[in-house]
Amino acid sequence: MIVEVSTILDCPAAKAWNKVQQSSVLRHVIWPLVWVVPAGATFPERWSEGLTIQCKSFVFGVIRSV
Repeated sequence: MIVEVSTILDCPAAKAWNKVQQSSVLRHVIWPLVWVVPAGATFPERWSEGLTIQCKSFVFGVIRSV
C-alpha cells in the first residue's frame, strides 16, 4: 500500500521553509501523538544544519523512547 499526503500552502516557498525550521512548528505537528522533551538542553528557536540535540520522546504520553 502506498499513501501519499500533500498540502497546498498559500505562501511563498521561502516562508514555508523558514517555518519548518522552527521548534514550535515541530511540536505543533507531532502533538498530541508524540511529546518530545530535550534531555539536558532546550530546543533552539530555529534548527540549523548539523545541530544535534538528545531527546526523550513519548508516544501517546506513555511509551518512552530515547
